[in-house]
Amino acid sequence: MKVVAEARDTLDKGHNLAWTLPLVQALGPASRRLSIQWVRRSIQRLLPLTDFDNLTAVTSAIDELRNYEGCSPTQEEVWQRSYEISWPRWYAARIAVCHLYRAWWYSQFQTNNQFVLEQEAALRCMLEASGQPSEARELMFAEFEEVARENGLLA
Repeated sequence: MKVVAEARDTLDKGHNLAWTLPLVQALGPASRRLSIQWVRRSIQRLLPLTDFDNLTAVTSAIDELRNYEGCSPTQEEVWQRSYEISWPRWYAARIAVCHLYRAWWYSQFQTNNQFVLEQEAALRCMLEASGQPSEARELMFAEFEEVARENGLLA
């Protein structure tokens, strides 16, 4: 997929601000929802490569994000929950899920691209914590392509 190759090249050149925006745009009309799905699945897929204190708590927090679907939680509610998830703060997976929650909220309730910055923060936490950034990055891109394929955006 050309957009993935371009994103890979962007990261190789050291540009890490808004590098996911072309990927988001490639996901078409449902791009915000599918982008959050991609980041959620990437975090789940990268968990085995990172340290965490309580796998059940982290995976439950990821799954609980679905509880907000169809609701209109306030920013304060989502920020409070993300803060609770991120404790203790020395585990990158918890911080990544915190950013995922915030990315979800921005994707639902703002029209700007702030959600892109939050989802990039989530992915960056996982990539840096993996200890295997090249392998982790390829798993992340594979997950993007899978989301695109499942939604008829790839042959």
